[in-house]
Amino acid sequence: MMKYFSLTLLILVICLENGLSQNATATANLSRKVLVTLQPEEGILEAESCFPLAVDGNQFYLVTSLDNKFFIYENGQRKGPFEDLETAGYKPCEDNLADNECNAYTTEESGMNRELLTVSDDGKYLIKFNNKTYGPFMYFRDIYVWPDKSGFVAIAVDAGMKSYLVTSEGQNAVLEGDAESLHISPSGENYVFAVKENPNLNPSLLSMDFSKMTTEELMKFAKEQEEKAKSAGPPKAWVYVSNGPKIGPFGAQGFYFNSLTYTKTGGDNWIMRVDNVLYINGIEKKKFDDIDLNSCKIWVSKDGKRYAVATWDKIAFYDGSIYPYPIKIAGLEKDGKNLMKWVSLENEKDLVLYSREL
Repeated sequence: MMKYFSLTLLILVICLENGLSQNATATANLSRKVLVTLQPEEGILEAESCFPLAVDGNQFYLVTSLDNKFFIYENGQRKGPFEDLETAGYKPCEDNLADNECNAYTTEESGMNRELLTVSDDGKYLIKFNNKTYGPFMYFRDIYVWPDKSGFVAIAVDAGMKSYLVTSEGQNAVLEGDAESLHISPSGENYVFAVKENPNLNPSLLSMDFSKMTTEELMKFAKEQEEKAKSAGPPKAWVYVSNGPKIGPFGAQGFYFNSLTYTKTGGDNWIMRVDNVLYINGIEKKKFDDIDLNSCKIWVSKDGKRYAVATWDKIAFYDGSIYPYPIKIAGLEKDGKNLMKWVSLENEKDLVLYSREL
């Protein structure tokens, strides 16, 4: 009996030590610093406050209100009360611009290139690149030229409203439906985009003369189209990437604007959110039940293995760590590593600066 008890105790100690060791490892790179403790009932005016989250330097500019008076925290000092912000000498914070809050790297930031387009005698569009001609098409939805001018990628649409992927390498693939905009990676060397089936688009309809059909023929045709739509099931979507096969199918209804994108922190690793599931490079990472995924609030490490997501009440990391609502958050880089820094208000009084590796 004593031997059994001793063995059980030994196992328990080992498990506790392992648990403490793992927990210590998980939080070893976490830094937590209380910047200021507010007075009871004192509230932060987030839109007027400034929380610069540079890698070095933790200065902040805080505007608060209490009993209809205003206070300003600057350089470690609390000034006030003031009757209004003008009397307080309020300084607007340029760092609060909306563009600074979004971590999604969009195609628009990469810039589109339409200088290659020419128009044929019959009004159709062509691309002329390195003495070669691509087309003609009714129009080009997107065109992007590689930074070193060695090639291009484009999405084109023909007279039958079919979409095509066109590349300088000679690819001229017919797509399964309506192509979304190209998303170009931060390096400018890779792309990703989605193609969604459009059950309402039937190219054959464009050449049909309904004026010559009787009422009975029109009703019969409409019924046939309805039956085809039912048998086809819900519309599907596929994802095309520059360095691999297409991925899918997925439910098309789960795709929204910026469901696919690159991030400012993740290099050429792309993300996808469908039905509140996070994918990195097409690989499912996690389905979130208590976080509404927003592409602007997803950070990915440069190796594509780790991530952080934020919502209105928390920030969550790939390892299961969860921290309080971040008033301000930023993904940075230091010594070749991804670093997350954010400011949270805890217990309705402590303004806390957090920092940890991603």
